[in-house]
Amino acid sequence: MKMKLILGGAYQGKATWAASAFGLAQTEFGDFPAAGKWGQCHLERFSRACVESGKDPVAEMAILEPMWRSCVLISREIGCGVVPLDAKERLWREAHGRLLRYLAVEAESVVRIFCGLPEVLK
Repeated sequence: MKMKLILGGAYQGKATWAASAFGLAQTEFGDFPAAGKWGQCHLERFSRACVESGKDPVAEMAILEPMWRSCVLISREIGCGVVPLDAKERLWREAHGRLLRYLAVEAESVVRIFCGLPEVLK
């Protein structure tokens, strides 16, 4: 299986939809980077940790490529709200957006979940 990318806002049903669509049990999900898990969740936490430690999330993701190349990646979309006043928050949102663009190019499919409903982007 080639990597699938699932995006959407908080509490929109991303993991529930992914589990149903790809036949995954809840035990097969873990927070990225979770070794041995088919479903990798919370990429936004990964990108925040990278930015806070002065690292580029795209470069760090490239290092971890064998871990995510054949799994379901799930990420909260954080770039559609009000732009934060805090410079660090803006930096993180920009870095996370670059990470999602990188992964969307690499993904076999990209699906946005809104209110539990899938919108196929790729």
